[in-house]
Amino acid sequence: MKTEAGDSVVGYGILKDYKTKEEWFKTRRENFTEHAWKTVLILGRLVKFQNPIPVKELQLDQRLKGKCLHGLKIDQFLVDKILGLSR
Repeated sequence: MKTEAGDSVVGYGILKDYKTKEEWFKTRRENFTEHAWKTVLILGRLVKFQNPIPVKELQLDQRLKGKCLHGLKIDQFLVDKILGLSR
């Protein structure tokens, strides 16, 4: 998310379940064709950080900006770093 400090991590969600596009349409009539998604992620708990963490503080590849971070696979080291910076 864009904040005064630039692109920032503003929180996280706990994955509760996921559905394929076909499974989603069997149980719901809500459409998500606005985007070319193949899977619906169902989040349980959402946590918003009190202070957003600027992406530049995470020391990621400098080529990764904004929308390139959406869906970025992260390892336990980065999870621990983000949670540590959020305190």
